[in-house]
Formats: sequence, structure tokens, C-alpha cells
Amino acid sequence: MADNPAIPVDPATLSPSQAGERLAELSADKQWASKLLSNDGPTRREFEALSERKLAADRIEAVMDGTAQPQPFETTRGGEISTHNIALGVESLRAIGIEDAPIRAFLQGVPVPKQDREAVDRLLTQLKADAGWVDRLMKGGVAERQVLTKLMMGQLRPVSKETA
Repeated sequence: MADNPAIPVDPATLSPSQAGERLAELSADKQWASKLLSNDGPTRREFEALSERKLAADRIEAVMDGTAQPQPFETTRGGEISTHNIALGVESLRAIGIEDAPIRAFLQGVPVPKQDREAVDRLLTQLKADAGWVDRLMKGGVAERQVLTKLMMGQLRPVSKETA
């Protein structure tokens, strides 16, 4: 995390656990806490963005460990997916053999290094050009479906601004 809480960090670039760490860092900073309590606009927005990022992980973790209790009616906002639909997605991904680690990283929007994204893009382009691979995929090939799903999950994750 930032060595100095006064240095702003874009919450969208943080994993949910990093957002929690950042909240803890900022909360320990008396000047930042004072701004928050006085309803300073940028400070309030940062707090809300970090809190939202951290809380999203709590819901995802509950789905991943089977303790989530989707409600019959759930209000979502800003394109957010309902807990019920997240649980259905996790179940579907597990059913085709996708492991929990990539599912969790995908759902939490954990950024991938730029070079990893580029490698995913290259591999996907190569596979699409392979007529045999495409034919096996179209005929329901389990291994091909797993690979395609993992690659697509990789493409949909944000790209980190740092290089690995």
C-alpha cells in the first residue's frame, strides 16, 4: 500500500483486501479522519469507493464458501450483479472445472499485469485461428471450454498500472 496515506490511490486499482488495508491506513491518519467526519467531498468519495470495493469481497467470499443467503428481492445499483446471480455463475464455472482461485480473482476484479493480459490476448488469437481447436470447442470439448472460459475471465479483469 502507499507509504504515505496522504498520497491518493485509485480504489479501482486495488484488490478488495488492499482496499481494506487502505481504509485501515487512512482511518489511522487523524487528518484524513477529521476530513471524513467534516464531510469533505473528495475524502467522502474515497471512503465510499474503498468501502464498496472491500464490501464486495465480503459478499463474494460468502458465495465462494457457500454461506451467502441470496434474498428473493435484492436491490443492486450501478450494474452490480445480484448475490443470487453470482452464486449461479460460481456454480456454473465450478461445473466446468474452473478452480476457485481464478473465479475469486475474476469476481473481485483483481487487476492483472499488462504483460499477462497481452499473453492472454495472443493465446486467444492463436486458438481462434486453430481450426482443430475451434472444431473441438464447437463440439463441446470440455478442455477447450475451460481454456476459453479462463481466457475470457482474464480479458475481463482490469489491467494493473504496475508491471510485474
